Amino acid sequence: MFEKTFQALRVRKAHSWWGRLRGLLGRLTLPLEEALWLKPCSSIHTIGMMFTIDVVFLNSANIITGLKRNVRPFNFAFAPKGCDSVLELAAGGANHYGLEVGDELKLD
Repeated sequence: MFEKTFQALRVRKAHSWWGRLRGLLGRLTLPLEEALWLKPCSSIHTIGMMFTIDVVFLNSANIITGLKRNVRPFNFAFAPKGCDSVLELAAGGANHYGLEVGDELKLD
């Protein structure tokens, strides 16, 4: 297992009911250096979104249990068993940061 820390990645927490409900709705883009961390969360939808995203599924220890790349608007992404939270990145973000299943992310 490899722990990854990204100084350049700004993570916005959406840990409240309202924050998770709003998510990325209303935004026209998501810069590559930003992410949204939804917790608790086990699946996401992109209904009403204007752009494609990468979705990183994490367990309670912030270990990547699944990745969905290039999730287009008006789609769903369902998490593998054991998912505790989801990190939403700009399309291409998972590849840009070299994320892989089994990696441990250090999220503050």
